[in-house]
This record gives sequence, C-alpha cells and structure tokens, in this order.
Amino acid sequence: MAIPRRSLQGDWSSPWVPLLALVGAGVGIASLWHFPLLLAEQGIALLIWYGIALVLLGLPFLTLEMLAGRISRQPPVQALTSLAEMHGLSRHWRWLGLGLIASAFLILAGLAVVAAWLSGFAFRMVVAGSGTLDGPVLSRALSDLVTEPERGLGWMTLFLLAVALPVAGGRRSLERFLFLAVPAMLVLLLALALAVGHAENPLPALPPPGVASLSSLEVIFSGFQQAFFGLALASGVAMTFGMGVRRGRSVLWLAPATILLHGLATMTAALLVLGALGVSAVAANRGGLDLLFYSLAPALADLPNSGLVLSGFAVLVLLVLLTSGVAFLQVLVASLRALGLNPVRSVSLATGAVWLLGLLSLLAYSLWADWQPFAFWSGLSLPDLLNRFTALILLPLVALALSLFMAWRLPRETVLLGLTFADGRAALIGHLLVRLLLPVAVLLLFLGGIGVPFNFQSS
Repeated sequence: MAIPRRSLQGDWSSPWVPLLALVGAGVGIASLWHFPLLLAEQGIALLIWYGIALVLLGLPFLTLEMLAGRISRQPPVQALTSLAEMHGLSRHWRWLGLGLIASAFLILAGLAVVAAWLSGFAFRMVVAGSGTLDGPVLSRALSDLVTEPERGLGWMTLFLLAVALPVAGGRRSLERFLFLAVPAMLVLLLALALAVGHAENPLPALPPPGVASLSSLEVIFSGFQQAFFGLALASGVAMTFGMGVRRGRSVLWLAPATILLHGLATMTAALLVLGALGVSAVAANRGGLDLLFYSLAPALADLPNSGLVLSGFAVLVLLVLLTSGVAFLQVLVASLRALGLNPVRSVSLATGAVWLLGLLSLLAYSLWADWQPFAFWSGLSLPDLLNRFTALILLPLVALALSLFMAWRLPRETVLLGLTFADGRAALIGHLLVRLLLPVAVLLLFLGGIGVPFNFQSS
C-alpha cells in the first residue's frame, strides 16, 4: 500500500487545527466531575504526579501517535497497514488500527449517553432558571432523564446531529468549528473560575504533599491514569489529525503545547469546582452526575448574577461535550472515507452506529434495568461493562501495542525523519527514552487498572 503525498481530507490550513482538536478531545466532562474529586481527596501529591505523568507518558505518546498519522498521511487502519508494509512488517499490525477505531467508537457512544442527560439538564437550567435547582426538583429532573429513555434518546439524537454537522461539512467546516468552539470553551472556563474567585483560594485547603502521599501507589496510579485518559491517548485522535499536518512542518511542538493547554484547562476546571464548593464538600461528594447536578449548579446559583453564571455554565458543559464528540467522530469518519465512502455516507454510518449503541445503553439504564445478563461480573450492566472494558483493557492494550510498534518495530530513521528535529542528538535521546519508558509506563497502567500487581492500602 503506497503512502500518499497528501491526506484524503487535505492538509490543514493552520498548524493550530490539530492542537485545538487534541485540546477539545482531552478537556472532557471528567475535568469537571472527576479530577476535582481526586484532587480534593489526594491533594497536592496527586497534582505533582499528574504533572510528571503528563510529561513522561503524554509527551512521548502524543508525539508518536501524531507521527504515525503525519508519516502515513492516512487514518489509523490504513496508516498502520502502510507503515508495516513499507518496512516489511506483518500486516497483522492493521488490527492495531482497528483497536484505535474501536476505542474512539466506544468513547463516543458513552459520551453520547452522558451528553443526553447533561444536555437535558442544561436546557432546564437555562430555561427555568434557579428554580430547577431545588432538591426535589433536581431529583425528579435527573430521574426523568435516566428512567424515561425517550427523553434521553431525544437529547442524544440532538447531540449527535450537532456533532455530525461540522464533520459532514468537510475540512473547512471542521476547522471553523474548532477555531470557534475550543477557544470559546477555554475562555468560558476561565471566566467561570474567575467568577468564583471571590471565595477563599482552595489550593491551601488541599492536603499537603508528604512522604507517605508522594510514595503512595494509589496517588501515583491516579496521576498517571488521569494523564492517560485526560489526553485521549490511544483513541486515534492524534493520528487522525496528525495526518493533515503539511509536509515540512514539525509535529514535535504539538505535544508539549497540547499538554500545557490541557494541564492549564484541567487545573482551571478543578479550581472552579473547588472554589465554588470547597475542598471538604468536594471530597465528601461521589463525583459524576451528583457533583454537577446536586452540588456545583446550586452553588453557582448562589453567586451574584446567578442567571448569567448558570447560563455560562450550561454553555460550558455543552461545549465540552461537543468539542470532544467532534474529535472522536472525525476519527471514525476519516477511516470510513479511506474505504471509499463519501463524506455524507461516512458521517451517517458512523453517527448511526453510535446512536444505536447509545440507545442500547439508555434502555439498559431504564426499561431493561432489571435485565442483568452480565450480573455474574460484579453485577455490571451493559454500559458499565463497556465503559470498564474500554478504560481498563482496550485503551491501555492499544497504547502498549502502538508504543511497541512505533518505538521498536519501525526503523529509528523513520521516526526521527518524522520528528523533523533540528537537533539530532536530542532526537536520539528522546527516541531512546521513548523505547525504554513508554511501554513500561503503559504496561504498569494496564496492570494497575485490572488490579493485578498493586495493593493500594495505605501503610
């Protein structure tokens, strides 16, 4: 399979496009409902290990994944097939590309279900105002969205249509969306964090770092896990958007820039939540929908200009969902287009498949809640099983295989050529570190996720 000189979608008009896509995919809803909870529980030690993991794990992996797309000029399956054939490697490496596609598909399907609930809640919050934030009203609103699948299905359909529109419009439409939505999301996140800035700075209230916390395997694992999932590694986003980087342009700066923006945005989201609720209240929370529905939104309603603040928060949630959804859908659509389908059919097929799996998940949470075919596995429902499989097995294994392929199976010269690194010695050192550190880090992440080697009991 010959490597094309130009990607099927064409080259991006600006090198900022892949950066915005990576930031949009990485700054997900977990930045609002999960990371602040971990930070409140584990304190500054988590923040330190999170920063270390962004550099040791995120920096090399993002670079390698973008290199695969830039060198091959093709989406994941075709990219890995071409690179393997070009260097005389087994064609079975194409299954790694399918793993990347499966990761993006399952992530988007899970995101669509969450978007159905959050979109419905955001609409009620904006239209009905702070009156929807009373305890009984909140409980009934969430119950209606979860237990009545037709409501969730309607909001999920609207969400997927909104995600599909910029992707179906082609390269220019996708670029316009990213240039508008991602900066708007970041600015709105900063504005809301400043809006709660009159409260006491939450950072001094976080548990301070100590020898015990810094050496805790639980804290170390949490930091690396948050970096891995937060950067949307092994989902095909970096490879798909990397294939449109023009020849002669280095992709080396994209990974550090992505990590910097992602880290700042995630920390800003944590300060927003911790500043609005307080560290102790967040630590006592269960996270997830409970944190957004029952805690954060009512706290924002108590701020001055609460109507404006709540509307801004609703828009922020929608932008976070949309930017992530568009990035993952583009992975699926680019792969289908490489098979010869036109843009409209590619978008329709990808969106329809995600919609069907989302429908099954909505039914599993409502009408089929009593049907537990996987109850033998810790009582997990179908959506829970898919989420755990994606997070704990599929993503780490795909990441491990991709790191081995790029760092060990491809010739060193191919990787260094893709880096377009002016300093040859620095490139050689970076390549050596990638070969040694990245596979080990991902392997430990996988083993820790399935609970094989670690005992997280505090000493």
